[in-house]
Amino acid sequence: MKNKKKYPVYFYFVALIIPIILLGMIEVGLQFANYGNDYSTFIKINDQYQDFLFFNPKLPQKYFPKNQVTPSVIPDGFLERKPENCFRVFVLGESSVAGFPYPPNASFPRYLKRKLELLHPEKFIEVINLGVSAINTNFIRERIDDIIEQNPDLILIYTGHNEYYGVTGVPETSKIFRDFFSKIKNLRIYQLVDNVISKVVNLVIPSDENGKTLMALMVRNKLVEYKSPVYRSGLRQFENNLSEIIGKFSMAKIPVIISTLISNDMISPLENSTKKGKAEKFYKKANLSFKQSQFDTCKYYYALAKRFDALRFRAPEEMNTIIKKFENTKNAGVIDAEMFFRQLNGKEILVKDFFVDHLHLSIQSHKILANLFLERIYRMGILTKSERAEHSEVKIERLLQENIPLTKVDSSFSDYSLFILMNTYPFTKNQNALKLINKIQPEGISDLLALDLIRGKISWEQAHVTAANHFYKQQNYFLFYREMDAMIEDKPFEKENYYNAVNLLNAAEQDYLSLPILKKLDHRFPDGFSSKKLGDLFYRNNQHGEAIKYFNKAKDFLPNDPELFFKISGAYFFVKDTINALSNIKRCIELKPDYPNAEKIYNMLIKK
Repeated sequence: MKNKKKYPVYFYFVALIIPIILLGMIEVGLQFANYGNDYSTFIKINDQYQDFLFFNPKLPQKYFPKNQVTPSVIPDGFLERKPENCFRVFVLGESSVAGFPYPPNASFPRYLKRKLELLHPEKFIEVINLGVSAINTNFIRERIDDIIEQNPDLILIYTGHNEYYGVTGVPETSKIFRDFFSKIKNLRIYQLVDNVISKVVNLVIPSDENGKTLMALMVRNKLVEYKSPVYRSGLRQFENNLSEIIGKFSMAKIPVIISTLISNDMISPLENSTKKGKAEKFYKKANLSFKQSQFDTCKYYYALAKRFDALRFRAPEEMNTIIKKFENTKNAGVIDAEMFFRQLNGKEILVKDFFVDHLHLSIQSHKILANLFLERIYRMGILTKSERAEHSEVKIERLLQENIPLTKVDSSFSDYSLFILMNTYPFTKNQNALKLINKIQPEGISDLLALDLIRGKISWEQAHVTAANHFYKQQNYFLFYREMDAMIEDKPFEKENYYNAVNLLNAAEQDYLSLPILKKLDHRFPDGFSSKKLGDLFYRNNQHGEAIKYFNKAKDFLPNDPELFFKISGAYFFVKDTINALSNIKRCIELKPDYPNAEKIYNMLIKK
């Protein structure tokens, strides 16, 4: 028998390395050809916003199956180069953080941002909402290193309701394997293979997911029994992930505030336990006790009803126990929102008024949660109350209440979203979302736009632009202002919205409506446009002292604008400051000798 030929060691090395080199070349080629998605956490979206980074809108596609509803991210842009006076906050969580069913402007992160801007006018406030529907702490944990790189001043966390049904669920594989597999998904060659396989599978097995809501797709009829192995695994995953998340921020000396979770005690269990309908039985006893004003008994039975509700969208009570453990962690604080809300109505019950469904917060609850976070920020000394706030806290609360940047388009969209959610699985059986949409009867332009938004025919911004143009043509300037203000609050970095709103309102002689928009622009991105326009506005309204302040500010941006110096001269004249009036009209003439009436005014001032 002949001996097998022995190859030198380098032969095996070459045999191993050649396929790796080939795969590497294919990967580089795919990236060069811009195939697939960049799954970085933060990216630049286009040349228009070169100074800003955004939460990557394609990131959820990494985690959700192909041809399935994929949740969107919130386009909260923040400056790539953090300003010295910036207070930067990242808010982590799920659909409750995102504000569902309302647009992000109603969410507690946006409410907190607006309040911080009023309380701390000396600071450039950035509150970046990283809330994404249908994710859990696995998704959040993978973002931490990228968030730390952005030099945040504070992290806020409200998460836990999706731990069992979030896109990554409670996997049986080890954390090491999951992290490795997550990194593999970043490779373009993996995305190519995955896309090919998905297309083949969809040809052979047509999708049955049309007409299903994201919530229905998340559940897929999976029940999680109380104290079952999956139940316990979910709690372990939640605690381990939170420990890593908070630990990393703590090590980086970044303060973290995490809130306990709340959910609707009074909603019917989403799915009876398979153990002889325990959840429904306890729920009925709780309702009876509530009617009889036996609130302690009622609270006890509502807790049992939730505990045995095997469709586990509402976070188990053990999760709040886990959250409270982090109270004594260095650089971390806990707000007990559950206790606060239970005490709010004197019954110790989380009543329906706090929610729009089983767990998503009402607008009022978003405000309360924002205030709880703000209170803890001050208690931890992360910020100290500013003496530069223009208004008292009572007035600030009133201003925020009166100027919620939500319009009829938003309220109709939220109503339609809730109608679809509450009439599909798991709240009802066998309802198709597409059929429900066809049952909606819109009234008026705002309803029609909201329906188009639900159907995906237009974007949120397109809906508001269309509504704004409609109201402007009707000379309903207040509603025009409301639509533009909603867009400005949603994308404060989009300067064009400020300019368009101000120019159109000035053309319609609506100074009182253009003033708040100009002040927002001047605070966030001061420039020659805002300073000069504010000067004009105060000048026209005979507030010459304020006009001088803003005109002089405009000089820094427009040092060679003869019109500006002409106007400053006039403002000084009206406050009887002849010396400054003369010097400014002189500068106007230097810049443009034939400026209308400038020579005449100069000669008049010389004689004084």
